[in-house]
Amino acid sequence: MDPLQLSEEPIAYSVAYGETLNQIRSKLNSHISSNSSSEFNFSGQIYSDNKRQIFELGNFCDKDEELSNIIKSTFSEIFQSSFAAFMGTYRLERTNTQKLVVFIRCRLVKDSPGYFLGPHNDSTDTLFAFLLPIYESQQPTSAFRKIRIQSFSKSSYLTGKSAAEFVSARYGCNELVEIKDQFERSSPTKLLYCEKRKLLISVTEELEKYKLTVWRCRDLQTQRDEVLVLPNSNNRMYKSMLLEPAKVLGCHGVLPTTKDRINLLADVLCLELAPNQGLTGFRKNKDEIIFSISL
Repeated sequence: MDPLQLSEEPIAYSVAYGETLNQIRSKLNSHISSNSSSEFNFSGQIYSDNKRQIFELGNFCDKDEELSNIIKSTFSEIFQSSFAAFMGTYRLERTNTQKLVVFIRCRLVKDSPGYFLGPHNDSTDTLFAFLLPIYESQQPTSAFRKIRIQSFSKSSYLTGKSAAEFVSARYGCNELVEIKDQFERSSPTKLLYCEKRKLLISVTEELEKYKLTVWRCRDLQTQRDEVLVLPNSNNRMYKSMLLEPAKVLGCHGVLPTTKDRINLLADVLCLELAPNQGLTGFRKNKDEIIFSISL
């Protein structure tokens, strides 16, 4: 179960866990086939176009105690091996963790054709993210590496060209497609994707200029007996100068898909708690299950 590093910017591993993962898939598929999904709500925001939805994993586990136990034991063990490998590879220094509680939150999400999640890093309370594709032929997520940032005056940009025409002429990208991120964003940014060259270009309008950020994209593939592991370089629990390239250049996200895609997502979170406050044991609501773990 030794983690295999797939990417450095962003940092990503795969972890093999044998037939247990197929047990989880089989059980989840049996529940999925007889239940519908609903809109996925994150921090009070509904995803645009309803292209990401969520299944009632907590209710599935109410009906299937064995499923609960397998998920809990599997992701607890994967976290322990991944955390040890990550700490060793990047020579991490632990910050004070006496007041931190660590737990895993699991959700089962479905992405419909056309869903896109732009380059991002997880919040600082996230230690790791694990992704288990339910359909074995699908890729769980994508890596984005920042390769260029340039600014152009509006006078050089506005020569009768659209954003796509300007970027195509600048970078030699034909067949650019404008895509929308999962959230309706207020900033005047266009996202242009070149499938052939696997480039994503964001064009942001500023006061006197346009800022272009160019990302190289690739899918992070796993085998049928593997889980994808994404350590969060920005987490407050650890620090190391070796993490700086990943922080500055690397992000993850989801490139547009042409098929339905379902992932079991497990986020390892750490929270600072007040004295005499704690989160222990196991709990669930209709959409997720949460259980505490130890480091």
